[in-house]
Amino acid sequence: MNKYEENLLRLNIKIRDLITQLDCSECGSLLLLKENNVLVEDVASFRAQYALSEEGRLRCKSVLEKEIARNSEQYEAQVLLKKRYNDLIREYVAQNQKLKSYEQNALEVKQSRAKRKQAPVEIIGLSDIGKPKAIEDKVASLEHRCSVLEKELYKAYATIDDLEFELESIDHLENTNERLEQQIKVLKAQLDQ
Repeated sequence: MNKYEENLLRLNIKIRDLITQLDCSECGSLLLLKENNVLVEDVASFRAQYALSEEGRLRCKSVLEKEIARNSEQYEAQVLLKKRYNDLIREYVAQNQKLKSYEQNALEVKQSRAKRKQAPVEIIGLSDIGKPKAIEDKVASLEHRCSVLEKELYKAYATIDDLEFELESIDHLENTNERLEQQIKVLKAQLDQ
């Protein structure tokens, strides 16, 4: 075998090796291309999931902000109602004291009337001529005072009714406030996940 044939044989072997390497690199390239396509699809899927997740997070955040604002309004309303309730309690105590005073006065008037009805008939002398008029005036005054006391009594009962209604409103607001706080906790827990 001459030198030319040896070179030719060596070149053929080298060409075969290069062809084999080319085939291997093409196979590797195809595998890498497939992996790349899978990765591109995964990235697109992750982006879509992230977009959905972000949209859900923003929705939850918006709902949470609305609930917090609503809870804040409810709290302010509750504070105002508690203030009104305390004012009404003070007014109720004052009215109650007035009422007791009026009831005491009415009782005294009633007792004095009863005593007057039981009093024996007296013979009126000349010196006593002006006294029955004074007694009648006093009776009229006391009757007027009794009617005023009755009106005050009705006002006090109306105030008590108002207080009972306000108490029911405060109970309702406290229940609503607790429910909203629970909802906010649930929403915060969902947002943290």
